[in-house]
Amino acid sequence: MGKVVSAEVFLLHRKTIVLATAYGRPAQVRGHVIVKLTDENGLCGWGEATPLPKFTGETPEFVQYVLEKELISEIIGVDAADLWEARNRWNHKLPEHAAAKMALEAAFYDLAAKERKLPLYQMFGGKLREKVMINRHLGIMGIDEAVEKAVQYREQGYHSIKMKIGTDVEEDIRRVCAVRDAVGYEMKLRVDANAGYSYSDAYKFIRKTSDLDLEMYEQLLDKHDFNGTKQLKRDTGVVIGVDEAINTVQEAVRYAYERAADVFVLKLVKTGGIQNAVTISEIAASAGIRCVVTSTYDTQINGAVCLHLASSLPASTMSNDITCYATQPDMADTCHVLKDGYLTVGDEAGIGVRSLKEMKIV
Repeated sequence: MGKVVSAEVFLLHRKTIVLATAYGRPAQVRGHVIVKLTDENGLCGWGEATPLPKFTGETPEFVQYVLEKELISEIIGVDAADLWEARNRWNHKLPEHAAAKMALEAAFYDLAAKERKLPLYQMFGGKLREKVMINRHLGIMGIDEAVEKAVQYREQGYHSIKMKIGTDVEEDIRRVCAVRDAVGYEMKLRVDANAGYSYSDAYKFIRKTSDLDLEMYEQLLDKHDFNGTKQLKRDTGVVIGVDEAINTVQEAVRYAYERAADVFVLKLVKTGGIQNAVTISEIAASAGIRCVVTSTYDTQINGAVCLHLASSLPASTMSNDITCYATQPDMADTCHVLKDGYLTVGDEAGIGVRSLKEMKIV
C-alpha cells in the first residue's frame, strides 16, 4: 500500500435540477467540493461533498475552507489503507464538519480500493445485488406539471417516483392523488415532506392518501419531534421514513430501539462519511428497518459511492435516490450503466468514475 503524498481540493459549480421543497425554491446551481488524494505510487482517489446547509449548516465554500485550512494537512503521510488512522486524525483535529469529512473518507476508500485493484463494493464485503432501482423526483409544483412529468418518467422506463410535499397539505393531497391516478398502481410512489408538516397536517395527509398504496412517508415532522414521529407511526400504521432526523449513530440507535421508524435515509453528507452510514445500516438491519441510500444533487463521484453502498448493504432493499445518472447523463464517464430505471454497478477498481466533464479523473 502507498502513503498519501498530496491532496487537492476543487470547487465546481454546475447547473442541475434542484427541487422545490418545503425549504423553498433554490437556485438551479449547486456547488460541489471535490477532493483528490494521490499516493506515493501515483494512484489517485476521489471524493465529493455537495453539502446541504439545511442539514449540517455547511456551504460548499465553507467545506472547501475547512478541508484546505484544517483537515488536509492531517492526512498527508497516512497509508491509504489505514482508514482508522485517517479518521482519528481528522476527528481529533475538528469535531462535526460532516460534509468535509465525507469527501475525505470517500477519497481514501477510492484510493484504497484502487491499490487493491478492487471495485469499491468489495470494501463493504461484496455486492448483494447486481443492479439498483433508482427514483425519479417531483418537486413541489403545479398538479398538471407533476402529472406530465410523472407520465414521462413512466414512459422512460422508471419504476419509482418520489414526490416532495410539506407546504400546503390540501394541495399536496390533490397533487399526489392526481399523480397516482395518472401513473397507475404498478409505479412505486413515495412522498417526502422535508419536515414541513405539523402533526395534524401529517395525520390528515396520511388519512386522505391511505388508499394510494404509497411506499413511504418520509420525514413528515420536524427532525426534533421524535415523540411525534413515533406516535404518527403507531397511530397510522403506514411506512414512516426518517431523513433529517437520522444524522448520527446515536440517533439511529434511538429510533431503532423504540421502533419509531420503518426506513432510514442514508446521506453521507450528514453521517460524515461511509463508515458511519454502514454502521447505521447495520443498526437498521438488526431492527428490521430498511434503508434508502441517497446522494445530494451530487456529481457521479458521490453518486458512484452511493451506488456501491446500495448494491452491498443488506438493509438497502428499496429504490434509492441516486438520480445524477438520469439528470446529468453526459456530465461524466463511468463504468456504471443506467437502463430501464436500474443502475448496474460496474467492476472497475475504486468508485468506477473515469472523468467528470470538468476534469480528468483517472
